Amino acid sequence: VTCRTGTVSLFTGNSIISPFLGNGFADGNRQDARFDQPGGVAISADGTILAVADSGNRAIRLVKGARSDHQLLRQEESEATTLVGHQSNEIGIADGIGTSVQMLAPEGLSFSPDTSTLAVADVFSIRLIDVDTGSSRTLAGGTRPSLIDGVGTSALFNYISDVAFSPDGVHVAVADSKNNAIRLVVVDT
Repeated sequence: VTCRTGTVSLFTGNSIISPFLGNGFADGNRQDARFDQPGGVAISADGTILAVADSGNRAIRLVKGARSDHQLLRQEESEATTLVGHQSNEIGIADGIGTSVQMLAPEGLSFSPDTSTLAVADVFSIRLIDVDTGSSRTLAGGTRPSLIDGVGTSALFNYISDVAFSPDGVHVAVADSKNNAIRLVVVDT
């Protein structure tokens, strides 16, 4: 969406909905990239990276382009790649690097102020992902729903729909949807 004019256009992905084609998973240029139920997006501070929570594929994808004064990401130069996770029917949570990372269904995400890290809302947990290496670690939460304050995986949530880094990068605000709560997590450095 172009804010000044309200213009809406397809940036990347498959705009065709067909029971025969199904949903997709493909890296590539903006015409070839495919997603499955994207649940959230975040744009880096410099406007060169669009992060996509590809919920249906249980993956975090990056669309990279070059900054332009006229368009945030120039479409003809944009390329979608998989940062972590992979298209799979396996359901689970596993930290790791790249395609070894398992996610339940990533939704909201937020870049750290320096754009080095993504905070990701993954149903019952908050994951931190290094944008350069694709290394993932669980900041807080676990694999079951509840409302428990604590440190790391001893804290529990019930369907995290969104996250946001504080401007100083010290906290992540969490929309803990089914607990009807906004929670604050200290990012350990």
